[in-house]
Amino acid sequence: MKFIIIYNDTLRSKIIYSKFVNDHHKDIICGIKIPALTKKKNGKTSIFLLKKLLKANIKLILFHAFQIIIYQIIGTINGSSLDKIISRRGIKNYHMKNFPNNLLLKKIIKENKIKIKNEKEIVIFASTTTILKKDNLKDNIILNFHEGPEEYKGSAIFYHLALNKEKYFYTIITKPDLGIDTGEIVLKSKKILIKNSSIFKIFLNGVYLQSELIYKILNLKLKKNNYQNKIDTSSAYSYPARNINQNLKKNNIRDINFYDLIRIIKLSYINQIEEFYRYIAKIINDKKK
Repeated sequence: MKFIIIYNDTLRSKIIYSKFVNDHHKDIICGIKIPALTKKKNGKTSIFLLKKLLKANIKLILFHAFQIIIYQIIGTINGSSLDKIISRRGIKNYHMKNFPNNLLLKKIIKENKIKIKNEKEIVIFASTTTILKKDNLKDNIILNFHEGPEEYKGSAIFYHLALNKEKYFYTIITKPDLGIDTGEIVLKSKKILIKNSSIFKIFLNGVYLQSELIYKILNLKLKKNNYQNKIDTSSAYSYPARNINQNLKKNNIRDINFYDLIRIIKLSYINQIEEFYRYIAKIINDKKK
C-alpha cells in the first residue's frame, strides 16, 4: 500500500500525520500542500469561509488564527511544521493552489515512477476543507478524517458537540463523495466522553484519535470511491455564533482560553515527534507539564 497525503498546513494536520509520516515515509509517494482557505480558478483566495469565520465566536477566531497562522510562522522558522517534517523525511512535497484533479494526480504518480499495476492500491489521505468534485474522485481511493457521530457535518464540530450536550464523540474515516462530510464510513475510533472536557480538549482528543486510527488503514483492502451524479444536499453546521458563552457555561464546558493558545504555540514549536505526542497525551489526560 502506497500513500499520498493532501493537507492544509495547520496544527490539526501536523497532529494527524506527523507520526505516520515518520513511521511510513518509505511508503509515502508525496505530500501535496494546499491552502487552508481554498483558491478560485484565478488563483485568488476565496473569502467566503473567511467572512463566515469573522462573524463567529471570537475565541474560535483566535483558535484558528493560532492553529493556522501562528503555527505556520513558528513551524517555518523552527522547521517544526508538517511541511518541514515531510521534506525532512526525503518525501517529495508539492505546493498547489487547489485540490489536484485526477489528471494531475496521475501525472504525479507517473513522475514518482509508481506503476499502479505492479503496486498495491494507492491511498490518498485528504483531511482538508475542500468539497471534492467528480474529477478529484475519479479512479482514486481518497479518505477523509472527521469527528462523529455521523450526523455532524461541517465546521467546528468540537463546538457543536458541546453545545448540543452530546455525551461522547468519536472519529471516523470516510471515503468522501460530492457532499459536505458525506460518504461511506471505513473506520470508527473508540468513543470519548465529553463530560468535564473543554472545547480545546475535545478538539485535541479528536485529532489525536485520528493520528491513531490512520494506522488501521494498513490492514484494509479498499475499493475506489463511489459517488452519485445527484446527491441530497447535506445539512452542515457552520461556525458557532458569538453569543454562545452562556450555553457553554450551562453545559459546564470551558471555551478556548489564554492557556490553550499557549499550548498551541508549544505544539507548533516542538520538533521531536515522540515529545510532540507525549505533550498532547499530557493535555488530554490533564497531567501537569
